[in-house]
Amino acid sequence: LNMISIGYHIGGQTYIGAEYEYRFSKYIGLNAGAGISGITAGIKLHSCPCQTGPFLNISFKDGGFGNIGTLNCEIGGVLLPVSKNGRIGIMGQIGFNKIIYLTESYSEKLTNQGKSTTSGISFGIGLSYYIW
Repeated sequence: LNMISIGYHIGGQTYIGAEYEYRFSKYIGLNAGAGISGITAGIKLHSCPCQTGPFLNISFKDGGFGNIGTLNCEIGGVLLPVSKNGRIGIMGQIGFNKIIYLTESYSEKLTNQGKSTTSGISFGIGLSYYIW
């Protein structure tokens, strides 16, 4: 039940990226990805052995290839299957992140009036394809 996903904030802190999950057990998978100016790597804990069930994704995401790095904890799953066999679907995830590094120039883009931020909301949405 390995999965390939393509979408917004998939594959890192990116506008568009791709991610691959290798499920080495029924409930645990490793994921890695890259996109336009970012990368990600993490572990997914699935609630069931099925392909469309909910998951908890604990990951590291980079944006701007070194401008911002975050640790993320997100819940997600296939929101809407779009194929009869369930192998293709709209996947979404949402959660929280902790910023672990941030360049000064990128900080100015993210913050308002010199206020600093250390955490935020993370999310991603895209198209997923399960490989059997």
